[in-house]
Amino acid sequence: MKAVATFSLWFLLVAVGFAQDPGKETVARLRTVLLFGTNDNLAEVVPDVPVADKGHAGRMELLKNLHFKNYGLLGSEVKPIWRSYTNWSSPMKGSDEILLSFEPNSQAEADGVKLDLELWQGKRKVMKTTHPLKNGKWLYIAGPDWRGGRLILGIELLPLSEK
Repeated sequence: MKAVATFSLWFLLVAVGFAQDPGKETVARLRTVLLFGTNDNLAEVVPDVPVADKGHAGRMELLKNLHFKNYGLLGSEVKPIWRSYTNWSSPMKGSDEILLSFEPNSQAEADGVKLDLELWQGKRKVMKTTHPLKNGKWLYIAGPDWRGGRLILGIELLPLSEK
């Protein structure tokens, strides 16, 4: 009986410790989208993939190496950004072929945060950078060539709550 009480007390203390971990405080949210850019007919290359939001196409026109005629949305995910822990995003549900790890590099401010970003492709780190992100501003990362086009990872910093 004494062992059960001791174990229960230990379990409770561990649970309280994790619940009060300041490193797990959410400081912002990150939206990641996996886009497919192609100059071919999107429906022929990737059937059943929805056309990406027109805003992505408009922003891509400003980028030198990521301008395509058509963009498909392969997946999207919104994840919290914790104060002191590495976070992971897998925008293509059910696949770990394209992953993004992100961790704050500085104190989060009202309009943005600097993040350490790592792009993983097939369990291999293919890119590492530190980049300041501002709320509502997109960062696009060119991914690998795929099906005659290119995979593109889009990253947007979101405030803690929707307005």
